[in-house]
Amino acid sequence: MKINKNFAAYSSIPEILALLLISFVAAPDSARAQVNGNKAVYGLNRVSPSQVWIDASAFCGSYGCSNPQHAVDFCAVLNDALQTLPPQGAVVDARGIVPSSMGSQTCGGNPWGNPYTSITAPSTVLLPASTINITATWTLPNNTKISGEGRNTILTAIGSFSGTAIISMGSSESCPSEGCSGVAVEHLKLMDSSNGGLLNGIVNAYSQTPSYVNDVSLNTIGGTGLVIGGPLPGAIDSGPYSNIDFNANLSTTCNGTTCPLCVDIETQTRGLHGITCIGNPNASNGSTAPTHAAIWVNASNNTIDDVHTEGFWDSVQIGPANTVSNIVVSNVTGGNSKKGHTANTIHICGANSNQTFGPCIGSGSASDVTILDVQNAGATSVSVTSIQDDVTGTSIAQPAGGGNLIPSYAAVYFLGQSIGGAPPPAYSRFSTNPSVPLPGGAGGTVVPTWGVGAAIPVGTSCNTPGALYSDTGGASNQAVLVCTGTSTFKWQTIP
Repeated sequence: MKINKNFAAYSSIPEILALLLISFVAAPDSARAQVNGNKAVYGLNRVSPSQVWIDASAFCGSYGCSNPQHAVDFCAVLNDALQTLPPQGAVVDARGIVPSSMGSQTCGGNPWGNPYTSITAPSTVLLPASTINITATWTLPNNTKISGEGRNTILTAIGSFSGTAIISMGSSESCPSEGCSGVAVEHLKLMDSSNGGLLNGIVNAYSQTPSYVNDVSLNTIGGTGLVIGGPLPGAIDSGPYSNIDFNANLSTTCNGTTCPLCVDIETQTRGLHGITCIGNPNASNGSTAPTHAAIWVNASNNTIDDVHTEGFWDSVQIGPANTVSNIVVSNVTGGNSKKGHTANTIHICGANSNQTFGPCIGSGSASDVTILDVQNAGATSVSVTSIQDDVTGTSIAQPAGGGNLIPSYAAVYFLGQSIGGAPPPAYSRFSTNPSVPLPGGAGGTVVPTWGVGAAIPVGTSCNTPGALYSDTGGASNQAVLVCTGTSTFKWQTIP
């Protein structure tokens, strides 16, 4: 066997192995370059520190994060790790910062700002499966994402909390002039146990695309669970906001204007998709309840779908304070349970309020609204609507009766734009199911529909002015008819 000349002077295998070991230890760029908290990256003949993954538990000190004799401030440890971020950013794994008893742990302030050194590098922070008691708003800077372990990661506001929200997605100080981007919150639970009990959950007033919220539980919230929008440039085109559940703080007083609110949309977004809102039963059943809504849509160009509410007078109010347009709402259910009934599943705000079902909170209005597949589960003592349209004064309702009512459904309802006419102005409008007026003439309103059949001759009486009918058995000039007239209404052909 031919032996390399570098080993020619050695006559035994042990001597050769010893030489190889000395060569490896003396190799450049070895583990001596490791930075505290960095993961090791193994390459050809070298070990280097990773610059994309930081283990925050390495900053717990010599006692370790889980040592019961060593009190650890979670946010102070996390801040130490964040200060080592390279300019291009990294993942900060804080899942190892957990108390020995697996109970709660303290947080003395915002990990990204005061009272700590401000952090500006991008990061994805992985939070542990524990309860973190926080005393100040977590303000997430530009390009920052926090991700928990689902409902096992709980941020609880406690004591004399500093701030008005548990989490703020950006701020005027931490965002560039054009607004933040890439700020995200997902897979965690927020709770308000502060002295006031009136905090907001998540506020996004500064972060735009691709900022989002996903899989978040908002519990015991006395303010607003999710606020979207603020001063320019605001949170335009942020979202989607998805897979959210909200439970109001039931100990807060609700007087109709300061009730807990599930979501407040004040800017164009990429949509609210999948949310359950449980409110205060005193709000939907009390005499001061009519302005109490789960979701406010106060900005144009928004979609809301897959919504369930209980304990709110209205599920969705469209345009309570502003004039809005181009709104699409689908698959919304207003529930009836021990949490309280829902009076209006969808409430389109306008000047023609129906006092039977309560007014909107403000004096806004709406147009170009598309509503698909909504229902109201009904109530035992009051009349309810699946749709209350205060622009045209229309109610898709069911009358009150003994026991639980048959739910009020609306498969399709379209409200277009004003087409002029004497006050009140006329609007293009269409629905698949006109409502029967309530006893005494209050509430329900017939709505134009489009039917089809083969046995409706010209001149037959009809009940809903503006309704259309396709006669499949009619002559070529009698295929489409419209219900028209003044005091009596009859089907007339459309030339």
